[in-house]
Amino acid sequence: MLEEIFQYTIPYFHPLAVHFPIAFLLMGIGTAFLYLLLNTSFWKWVTVMLLLLGFVGAFAAIQTGESLEEDVEGEDMAELFLEPHEEAAEWTLWSAGAALFAFAGFSIYFYRKRNPHRRIHGDPLWVRVLLFLLCLNAGIGVAYTGHLGALMVWGTPVT
Repeated sequence: MLEEIFQYTIPYFHPLAVHFPIAFLLMGIGTAFLYLLLNTSFWKWVTVMLLLLGFVGAFAAIQTGESLEEDVEGEDMAELFLEPHEEAAEWTLWSAGAALFAFAGFSIYFYRKRNPHRRIHGDPLWVRVLLFLLCLNAGIGVAYTGHLGALMVWGTPVT
């Protein structure tokens, strides 16, 4: 079986790259929700790491999609969904970046604001809700982008 595997190549990295932002940003919704409920720094920093990885993954997916775009021009499904797919991918990248920036920014702000003698732990509820909604926005963006991509590859008309 190993010999057969090495007889083939994958000409585009885009189908491989897209799985990273999907996985990381969707997991980020779950960890942001746990952070919202539990208000622990562990879940906050896990979410920051997932957002960072999701942002980098979204950037890689966009870059690898550019090379694939030229080769699918003229195909019916690509012509129908390519532009909305690209716009959704860019929205996802910016949404993930905004969530990452907000998580890191609020974390630094509240860390510096705390008085160590008062031993204040966690962030205010409104901050946790806002951060969760930003993660949710990025997750919805990546799900929508992935759906449009799947339609281009696997979509068939409903009869």
